[in-house]
Amino acid sequence: MARFGRLHPHVASLYKFRQPVYVGEVEFQKLLALEADRVRYSALPRLPASSRDVSMLVPDAVSWGDIEKAVGDLGISEIASVRVFDTYKGREMPEGVHSLAFRVTYRGDGRTLTDEEVAEMHDRVRELMKQRFRAELR
Repeated sequence: MARFGRLHPHVASLYKFRQPVYVGEVEFQKLLALEADRVRYSALPRLPASSRDVSMLVPDAVSWGDIEKAVGDLGISEIASVRVFDTYKGREMPEGVHSLAFRVTYRGDGRTLTDEEVAEMHDRVRELMKQRFRAELR
């Protein structure tokens, strides 16, 4: 459907271009023939969210995708997002594990969540990490 690339330096020199030039070609008929994605809309939240971080050591065999899916499978409707923000593997790390940190954002539907409610939900996430992934929470 589309091809992009850098113009060969010899051709660019014929036109006296001083910097690299990139060209592209798009086959619009094929692009227009694709089925369009449905537009999804949700109103901007009026109430504040509450975020909590989880920092842990997990076995190398555990991927972020596994963790993200497991948190989603908890069925906690108040979880608005789960985003990884740090991963580390270095010499000072114990063999067979890596460090992973992620943020869970909680938001109530139509009401502000209390600290106790967020703490209870977050405890479930932390317990999942320990039980299912043998994570060492830090």
